[in-house]
Parts: sequence; C-alpha cells; structure tokens
Amino acid sequence: MLDIVGHPVAVNPDRELARLARQREWEIREFDQPVRLRRRVPTPAPAPTAAVGGVVAVLGLGVAGYRWAQHRRKPGPLPRLAFGPRG
Repeated sequence: MLDIVGHPVAVNPDRELARLARQREWEIREFDQPVRLRRRVPTPAPAPTAAVGGVVAVLGLGVAGYRWAQHRRKPGPLPRLAFGPRG
C-alpha cells in the first residue's frame, strides 16, 4: 500500500516493514512517546451536540410517521384471485 502513495513513510515499523523500507529507501520515523489525538483535535461540547442529535431524531421520526400514515390511507388495488370465477 505504501508503494502507491506519493511519499511513503514507515512509522514505528516492525522488522519486516523496516527491512522493506530500507530496501526501497522509504523514510522511517520512530516515535517513543505517544501523542494523544484528543488534545490536538477540537471536539464540540457534548450538550449542544446531543441536543441537535435529539432534534434531528425527533424530526426524522415525525417525517417517517407522517409518510407511514399517508401510505396507510391510500387504497390499493383489489387483489386478483388466481383460481376463481372469471368475469
């Protein structure tokens, strides 16, 4: 997979990947200390996110209920009997 990217970098490779990276002259990066992603990526506050999610869910259920009710009101065609009187 690293062959198809423009600038392959082996990050904390195991032995086999490190050997392959040296053979193919890829950059190798070793990180000793883990970096927490949550400190770098801002996340929205949970309360407004939950409120918006609740509103969207209620609207979705309302639309689904309305469409279901409309579908139930439409009379469908009468079923044809496969075996019975013709006429």
